[in-house]
Amino acid sequence: MVTYGAGAQPDADAVASLFSGVTASADLAPPAGRVSVVLGMGFTPAADLAQRAAALKTPAVPTTTTATPTPRPQGLPVDGSGIPCVD
Repeated sequence: MVTYGAGAQPDADAVASLFSGVTASADLAPPAGRVSVVLGMGFTPAADLAQRAAALKTPAVPTTTTATPTPRPQGLPVDGSGIPCVD
Protein backbone atom coordinates (compact mmCIF):
# COMPACT_ATOMS: atom_id res chain seq x y z
CA MET A 1 0.00 0.00 0.00
CA VAL A 2 1.37 3.41 -0.98
CA THR A 3 -0.27 6.51 0.49
CA TYR A 4 0.77 10.14 0.30
CA GLY A 5 0.18 13.51 1.92
CA ALA A 6 -0.70 16.74 0.16
CA GLY A 7 1.63 17.61 -2.71
CA ALA A 8 3.35 14.22 -2.91
CA GLN A 9 1.29 12.46 -5.60
CA PRO A 10 4.02 12.46 -8.30
CA ASP A 11 6.52 10.91 -5.87
CA ALA A 12 3.95 8.41 -4.58
CA ASP A 13 3.06 7.37 -8.12
CA ALA A 14 6.76 6.82 -8.86
CA VAL A 15 7.17 4.68 -5.73
CA ALA A 16 3.99 2.70 -6.49
CA SER A 17 5.32 1.94 -9.97
CA LEU A 18 8.07 -0.12 -8.33
CA PHE A 19 5.51 -2.66 -7.13
CA SER A 20 3.37 -4.76 -9.45
CA GLY A 21 -0.34 -3.90 -9.23
CA VAL A 22 0.05 -1.13 -6.64
CA THR A 23 -1.44 2.33 -7.00
CA ALA A 24 -0.91 5.33 -4.76
CA SER A 25 -3.78 6.94 -2.88
CA ALA A 26 -4.13 10.21 -0.98
CA ASP A 27 -4.38 9.90 2.79
CA LEU A 28 -4.41 12.24 5.79
CA ALA A 29 -1.89 10.13 7.76
CA PRO A 30 1.31 11.07 5.91
CA PRO A 31 2.34 14.71 6.40
CA ALA A 32 2.34 17.03 3.39
CA GLY A 33 5.07 16.11 0.94
CA ARG A 34 5.58 12.61 2.41
CA VAL A 35 4.94 9.12 1.05
CA SER A 36 4.15 6.06 3.17
CA VAL A 37 4.75 2.47 2.02
CA VAL A 38 3.34 -0.53 3.90
CA LEU A 39 4.60 -3.99 2.94
CA GLY A 40 2.97 -7.22 4.04
CA MET A 41 4.79 -10.01 5.87
CA GLY A 42 4.91 -12.12 2.70
CA PHE A 43 6.51 -9.38 0.58
CA THR A 44 9.36 -10.57 -1.61
CA PRO A 45 11.18 -7.83 -3.51
CA ALA A 46 11.78 -8.20 -7.23
CA ALA A 47 15.39 -8.91 -8.16
CA ASP A 48 15.77 -5.49 -9.80
CA LEU A 49 13.89 -3.47 -7.17
CA ALA A 50 17.01 -1.77 -5.77
CA GLN A 51 18.18 -0.78 -9.24
CA ARG A 52 14.77 0.65 -10.21
CA ALA A 53 14.49 2.48 -6.88
CA ALA A 54 17.95 4.01 -7.33
CA ALA A 55 16.86 5.32 -10.73
CA LEU A 56 14.01 7.22 -9.04
CA LYS A 57 16.34 9.23 -6.81
CA THR A 58 19.00 9.88 -9.44
CA PRO A 59 18.46 13.39 -10.79
CA ALA A 60 18.24 13.73 -14.53
CA VAL A 61 21.28 15.12 -16.28
CA PRO A 62 20.52 18.61 -17.55
CA THR A 63 20.31 18.79 -21.32
CA THR A 64 20.82 22.53 -21.56
CA THR A 65 24.09 24.34 -21.22
CA THR A 66 24.79 27.87 -20.15
CA ALA A 67 27.15 30.14 -21.99
CA THR A 68 30.35 31.11 -20.25
CA PRO A 69 30.61 34.90 -20.08
CA THR A 70 33.43 36.40 -22.11
CA PRO A 71 35.85 38.31 -19.89
CA ARG A 72 35.84 42.00 -20.70
CA PRO A 73 38.77 44.33 -20.16
CA GLN A 74 38.74 46.28 -16.91
CA GLY A 75 38.96 50.06 -17.07
CA LEU A 76 41.60 52.13 -15.38
CA PRO A 77 41.11 53.31 -11.81
CA VAL A 78 38.87 56.35 -11.38
CA ASP A 79 40.88 59.58 -11.31
CA GLY A 80 39.06 62.43 -9.59
CA SER A 81 41.71 65.02 -10.58
CA GLY A 82 42.83 65.43 -7.01
CA ILE A 83 39.35 64.96 -5.50
CA PRO A 84 39.19 61.80 -3.37
CA CYS A 85 37.00 59.13 -4.98
CA VAL A 86 35.83 55.73 -3.98
CA ASP A 87 36.79 53.20 -6.64
